Amino acid sequence: MVRARADVVLRIHPATCPLEDEGGQPFDVLAWLERTYGTLAEWSGWCRYRGARIRVRLIASKVPVEQAAKARKRKRREAKKAGRRIRRATLVFAGWWLLLTTLAAHDWPATEIVRLYQARWQIELVFKRLKQLLRVQPIRAKRQQAVEATIRALVVAWALQEQLVAEVRALLPTSSRDPHAPASSWLLATLGVESVRTIVRGSWTLARIRTCLPLLVRLLVTSRRKRREAKKARCARGCYPGLAGRTRSERRHDGTSIGKVHPKVRAYAPRGCPPCVSSQNHRPR
Repeated sequence: MVRARADVVLRIHPATCPLEDEGGQPFDVLAWLERTYGTLAEWSGWCRYRGARIRVRLIASKVPVEQAAKARKRKRREAKKAGRRIRRATLVFAGWWLLLTTLAAHDWPATEIVRLYQARWQIELVFKRLKQLLRVQPIRAKRQQAVEATIRALVVAWALQEQLVAEVRALLPTSSRDPHAPASSWLLATLGVESVRTIVRGSWTLARIRTCLPLLVRLLVTSRRKRREAKKARCARGCYPGLAGRTRSERRHDGTSIGKVHPKVRAYAPRGCPPCVSSQNHRPR
């Protein structure tokens, strides 16, 4: 990203991200934090990445007391489970956010970097809602134009529901905008997506079913092979107790054959297995 002239803001751990001072000497992050008495500290130095020396800023933001206590408790539990002694550095680092950035200090002060990092969770929530509420599946298109068109359609759909949700939120009672009793963003997004889907697709009536029936036939009517496989599966579950475990000649002799049964079906459905439903509703044909 740096080579592409892009800036980064990411959370690091000193063990996996070695830093250097102006003279090229390793920077001791632990000692630096132990000398810090405030809740926010900043250091400028260098970081080596794939052989390149990159100018960076390290910003340390102290975690709230309750959150730090939970993090240290989790670290102790993990160390106990792994059968190792927990280090002092691990407990110290659990109480801080260590943010590495390449953004210029005159444009982005340390407080703004912390806010920018905290906002990344809202971005993750947007992606989560988009994937779940829009029912996003892996794109099967192979051509670039088709992939781009699919992504644009999803983004447009999400923008439409965001506009609709904003209008609905403005119509809610004043108490819904109370920070102590806020409206559910997830439920509002669900309402917006379903509303957009209904507007685009229209209402589903019997007349529309009749119009679309030629296209629905291949989805509603299964092939003979699939019906035969479904019968074999029901036989394996015990829906046809008179067929499980019997040979093909025995079934043909008494007229209860429904087709050849795979050997594994006979192995997992021995003769005499209890039916999963009433045998009167599933008589051999």
